[in-house]
Amino acid sequence: MYTFLKDKILDEKNQEVMMDWEVPIMKEHAKIVTENKGDILEIGFGMGICSNFIQQANINTHTIIEIHDQVFERLLKWAKDKPNVIPIKGDWFNSIPKNKKYDGIMHDTWEDKNYNSFISIAKNYLKPKGIITYYNP
Repeated sequence: MYTFLKDKILDEKNQEVMMDWEVPIMKEHAKIVTENKGDILEIGFGMGICSNFIQQANINTHTIIEIHDQVFERLLKWAKDKPNVIPIKGDWFNSIPKNKKYDGIMHDTWEDKNYNSFISIAKNYLKPKGIITYYNP
């Protein structure tokens, strides 16, 4: 069970999963990953910080993959008034839509067991000149 506080998310061991001090980092990730506009894939919703900045970038679609049940429920509530958002529940490793290519992919997950494979797999889902950003504190 996660604990959601105003300024952070804590996991079952009271470890910080995401904190509001990451706002400047997430803003920069969103700026970079949306340079091509178009279709964006975001892996990990967290507090929705990067998602909010991505939504400000005048993009076509915004696919967000989230594995954690509680965070996914928050993602669904957040996405209700955002028709270009495509929420997907699951592990990115098995949940990236196979028939889609993206202009930008942003990765920010907590305790990702497949993070070593991310770049080699994600590049297969990029359009030409697509951009990948990756954050793992």
